[in-house]
Amino acid sequence: MAQDILLLCVDYKNDEETEAFVRAVFAADTASRVFVSVADNSEKSEADWISFATKFCNFGERIIVSACGGNLGYFGGLNFAYQKGLEKFKNQNFLCVVVSNTDIELIGQHFFDRLTEAVSDCEYSNVGVIAPSIRSSITGADQNPFYPYKPSRKKFTLLGKIYSVYTFAVAHRLLANVKKVIHNATHAESKLKRDIYGAHGSFMVFLKRYFGSGLGFNYPEFLFCEEMFVAEQCKQAGLRTVYLPEIEVIHREHSSTGLIPSREIVEYLRRSHEFCRDNYF
Repeated sequence: MAQDILLLCVDYKNDEETEAFVRAVFAADTASRVFVSVADNSEKSEADWISFATKFCNFGERIIVSACGGNLGYFGGLNFAYQKGLEKFKNQNFLCVVVSNTDIELIGQHFFDRLTEAVSDCEYSNVGVIAPSIRSSITGADQNPFYPYKPSRKKFTLLGKIYSVYTFAVAHRLLANVKKVIHNATHAESKLKRDIYGAHGSFMVFLKRYFGSGLGFNYPEFLFCEEMFVAEQCKQAGLRTVYLPEIEVIHREHSSTGLIPSREIVEYLRRSHEFCRDNYF
């Protein structure tokens, strides 16, 4: 049985963070089973690109770094990394595909051993996506299950309106973090394996059955609400999304977008929520 893992990540103006993340991945990969595909969404000069790509040469043959030629968005970059990874490592039969932010820390010396075992246990259970425990460095809360159940259309309609006004959007994002801290301090988390609707997008594990069902990363929006896209992909294909708290990571939240969103980010928020409202309900 194949035990290799393809890990995808996107760099966007976080070169040092991306390099440190890849270094940590290979350090945790004691069995040499992880292959990494990095998509660079940043617009670099030729000299800067060569300097960036050269940094990854010391990691050996199990990594490919590719320039997107511009910012393709989060899932756009991941899809680019996925295609490049399949081309580069065409002789590998991957057990799963991991999608990760570069601001993720892997927990435990045997992280990939536990992950491989968990994926193998789910392989014949109609599971499309595994959602690990993702601990926020800001709030301390577990960001999974991101969607225990499918949210309402009313929620996405309301959020679309909030994100249409910049001051409302900033207030909403800041208050959401305060709410998470309070909730974490007053509510005990349920650390039980269970089926959920949607996994948090900062670290997702896609099993073979997901791709075998003809699914992928072709989300049409630039940024945000990727969780809804993946959840609906699985739902429409009759696949399960499973929360597995024994797989643990830490998320240094908002390192790429900032605690206070820019007007551009708010516009992406509005568009993505309106897309979900119009297509998934």
